[in-house]
Amino acid sequence: MEPWTFRRSMVLLATVSEEDCIHTMPLTHCNFWIQIHGVPGFCMTVHVANAIGSTVGEIDVRLPLMRRTPVSFPEVGEKIVEFRYEYLPEYCFACGCLGHPTQECVKKHEALSGKLTSTELFRFTNAFEGLEGVVNLWGKPIGS
Repeated sequence: MEPWTFRRSMVLLATVSEEDCIHTMPLTHCNFWIQIHGVPGFCMTVHVANAIGSTVGEIDVRLPLMRRTPVSFPEVGEKIVEFRYEYLPEYCFACGCLGHPTQECVKKHEALSGKLTSTELFRFTNAFEGLEGVVNLWGKPIGS
């Protein structure tokens, strides 16, 4: 039942054997619930879901999340399928990474380049449109 969060921050768990050192164990991967959008209706099969899921693979939490990928379907050709992640912990819609809110990237950008123009602000907020969560793990609306 992952992902686990505490105060909107991700909690990573790992199985530890006796020979492992808990202080140096890398905690870099997490399971997420992912919705797949853009698959033609007649292609929605377990086989297709497994094939698309294998392109996402294990999610390295240090890297930006995959938003979309092209998939070739025999009957209709290549289509772009989009991924929407459920119950994301603290997530930046500007750079696509976990672990900090969008405001931090906006502040860094403004410190380097000055106040965001309306075009830049649109790019920051539109790049990951559709990934915003609307309810938390308890089913309550998430504040903006």
